Amino acid sequence: MSVKEIASTSTPVLVEAMSDAVVSQIWFKTDPIDRPFCYRAAQLQLQTDSSDQGHDTGLQPGSWSWFELVIFEDAHTDKPRVKDGKELVWRSHGNRTDPLDVKASITRHFGIVFDRRQDLLDALEVILRFLLTDLLLI
Repeated sequence: MSVKEIASTSTPVLVEAMSDAVVSQIWFKTDPIDRPFCYRAAQLQLQTDSSDQGHDTGLQPGSWSWFELVIFEDAHTDKPRVKDGKELVWRSHGNRTDPLDVKASITRHFGIVFDRRQDLLDALEVILRFLLTDLLLI
């Protein structure tokens, strides 16, 4: 089995919250996927190089920053696609916090390996759109 990278970016994104309200930011999007990828993909995993806010003794225990995989209807929207009443969003992984962490410490994280046992790969589908312009039948 070969590994195929379907997207990557080296553009950093800074997401900051000033309260306990969730703040989110789209980091990057893939190009549209094709039919062979939809049918042949066996696993999908997100890998990140990231840092969190650093250790803060005033925070409640838990993961305060995380990464999600989202399926969008098209390249121009920022709202998750909805299928059967469910937003197509999956949590991949969180940033690990450690008492010795500082804000600038970058760590490589590997997310959940999504395979055919989860519904993410089943939710992938190719949306075919046909654009007919100036069609003249003779």
